[in-house]
Amino acid sequence: MVAKSDKTQTRRAISVSGKTYETLRTHCTARRMSVSSLIEALVVDYFAQTKSERPFECTHHKKEPVKTTIKKVPITGGGVHEL
Repeated sequence: MVAKSDKTQTRRAISVSGKTYETLRTHCTARRMSVSSLIEALVVDYFAQTKSERPFECTHHKKEPVKTTIKKVPITGGGVHEL
């Protein structure tokens, strides 16, 4: 039986393309630092800035709002309900 650790997990995985990872790894290896420490420092610095100070705003995965319409349909028993 494996003993359950009392530690709460504080690290999470993220995905990047293979080319991006290789570039990060090469950069970090040359500077004797971990990829995780570089990414964490960059992310912390990014969010410490106000939106107007940020060099860019991530829009790569932004999606357009979904347009919805409300239909009024009669239901058995009378009355009209919005869907």
